[in-house]
Amino acid sequence: MFLTDPALRRSAADTNDVRPEHLWRHDTATPDPLGDLARILHRTARDFTDSTTGLNEALARVGVLAETARQGLAARVDLHIAAYHQTLTDALIARERHNVLGAALITCYHAWRNHRPIGDGDERYLLLRRCDPSRGVATLRRSDPHTWLVVPDAEAAGAFNIPYPDRVIGEVTETEHGWTPTAYIAQPHHRAPLATVYPLPACGDLASACRSLLRWWRLRHSDTWRNRTPNQLDPLSSPTSPVEAGDLMPHLGTIARWITAATERTPRSTRHRSGPRRRAPARSRRHPAAPAHRAAARGGPATHPTDHRRRPERFRQHARRTGADHQGTGPGVSVRPQLG
Repeated sequence: MFLTDPALRRSAADTNDVRPEHLWRHDTATPDPLGDLARILHRTARDFTDSTTGLNEALARVGVLAETARQGLAARVDLHIAAYHQTLTDALIARERHNVLGAALITCYHAWRNHRPIGDGDERYLLLRRCDPSRGVATLRRSDPHTWLVVPDAEAAGAFNIPYPDRVIGEVTETEHGWTPTAYIAQPHHRAPLATVYPLPACGDLASACRSLLRWWRLRHSDTWRNRTPNQLDPLSSPTSPVEAGDLMPHLGTIARWITAATERTPRSTRHRSGPRRRAPARSRRHPAAPAHRAAARGGPATHPTDHRRRPERFRQHARRTGADHQGTGPGVSVRPQLG
């Protein structure tokens, strides 16, 4: 199993680089700046490993203290804990030291890595979940210039619940449509398939193609398989569907755009009307749309040719007393005074 060393696991979690060993140790004897960086990185990695052990022991003591406190609280409904101040202080000090050494480790690793190019060759190591060592590591062995054989380690097999640790579970091929996985099982140290070969849909990147292989074998050995082939699966149960939270995160923006577009295409009459209604826009002060009776009360013309039918009687009498009668509004229409 990969990444059992704390320094290697921390560097993989922060940089997504998977190293099978402390490769910088090979540069510690070099009498140049690269050798200086390698020696500093080596000392920092040892201190970080010791700090990890110390923090683990401090947290174990805190756990024993907490369990003793719980038992005393259940027995006497009171707390009598000896030396709990020192135990908690030791745990906090160990945590602070671990954080400082972790940041120093990553800084030294970046400095060494920038001056030490490392080629993958015919074998490379890939985190199945970016910057998440808990999902395991897949070893990729080159079969041809565009095809890699996929071998999950024990941690990856346990995380995906498949019974094939350290065995070839298929291959991934780079094509113009992305990475195409093909699932099959081969004997240890062999490449030839033992049984049926299952072509799977193409994926966008190499890591997702490797995860689709493990998901297929998890489905293949589950009670929900029911002798189906990849072509007979629905999109939600397909090995390439984003069924896990980490795979769904990059697609949240696309899903939000789909929902927005679907809402904009929905007819207005079918939308939900439970929210508060919008208020009508305020009338402009420069061009008020005053009712007809207000204009007539001020002695002016009405705002509509038929408003004289709607005006109350007192406003019509006022208009006759002022000697003005509405003849219409609009371009080319004026108000004529009544004569004698």
